[in-house]
Amino acid sequence: MKKKIMIIASLCLLVCLCGFLMLPLAAQSDMTLALASSSAKPGRSVSLALTLSRNPGVAALYVRLTYDPAVLTLTGVRDAALLEDFAFYDAGGEAVLSWEPAVYDNTAEGVLAYLDFTLAPGAPEGISAVTLSPYENGILNKNTDVLSCALAGGAVTVLSPEFLYSETLSIDQEDRLIGSLLPMQTAGALQAQLDEPVELISESGTVPNEGIVGTGMTVRFGARDYVLAVTGDTNGDGACDELDAAAVKDQLLARRSLGGVYALAADVSGDGRVTITDFLMIRSYLAGKTALTPRAV
Repeated sequence: MKKKIMIIASLCLLVCLCGFLMLPLAAQSDMTLALASSSAKPGRSVSLALTLSRNPGVAALYVRLTYDPAVLTLTGVRDAALLEDFAFYDAGGEAVLSWEPAVYDNTAEGVLAYLDFTLAPGAPEGISAVTLSPYENGILNKNTDVLSCALAGGAVTVLSPEFLYSETLSIDQEDRLIGSLLPMQTAGALQAQLDEPVELISESGTVPNEGIVGTGMTVRFGARDYVLAVTGDTNGDGACDELDAAAVKDQLLARRSLGGVYALAADVSGDGRVTITDFLMIRSYLAGKTALTPRAV
């Protein structure tokens, strides 16, 4: 009886294994052309990277690009030399990009080209789409088979010329705060991360480029003033040191009250509160065990 059961079990296992082996393989994902997005103020320039991925091998690649010529001007396309024989034609609002690799079934992947746009001086604030669409029978392999390709367009966000912006710092336009600053940064380093020239002001006056920026200092841009929050700097000297650890400890023991931007700077964990976690993180930083993470506002 046991022998019969073992034989039946073996047969069942064999049937299951055969069934598994006969399952169709999962279809490969389509190749993808994706255009990056960016942002800038009117009159400025941006560059959008066009990236090719999941390339099964192409012998020809043609793609159509459309954009709003009232907002954007395509000033040039810089080929990244991923594929060969690049050409493009722009009719103002619609362009065709093409590649015809010398090596058939070229499977290279990465950045195909960089598209350079200039925003119109009077471009309205908002998002301006840059779309990709298929060119009829425009993506082929060496057998002239049409390849399926997923196309993902990008966009250019037109920013208000009245505001400051940064790709590395967090800026709260409503409360006019600037964060994501680490201790002991100079005014020059801060300026390099902003999209416009500014004046940095402390209680004693204008801060020179080599001066250290601290919590509570003012960044003046035109008619708008922003206030800085430097991670871990609770007293405005630009450092995160034993004085700041003591200030956080006193806050926890209700011996003092850190308010406003100084409480933001003390919240090194970024959880919206000043807690024992912040004190321990500062102590760990001072002991050289961990680094501080820039605190966003």
